[in-house]
Amino acid sequence: MTPLWLTIEQIKALTGRQMPTAQCRALDSMGIKYLTRPDGSPIVGVDHFRQATGCAPPAAEGDVEALARSYQVRGRGGNVVSISEARKA
Repeated sequence: MTPLWLTIEQIKALTGRQMPTAQCRALDSMGIKYLTRPDGSPIVGVDHFRQATGCAPPAAEGDVEALARSYQVRGRGGNVVSISEARKA
């Protein structure tokens, strides 16, 4: 079963900080959202971390919409289009 939260050790490695307040500042600067425990230490959801860093797992087989979103590119004029639409242009 996949864990829901990054471990304390993973958060320390990610932020390079030991103190919870410094970890929160580092996460803020990276744009990673977190919850705060009563002791002030941050809690980071694994799924959010993967999405925020572009490391989201591939879409489940049969999830066509998620698969299509994962293969979007910037077309002419900067618009987001699917790869199939980009090839037509």
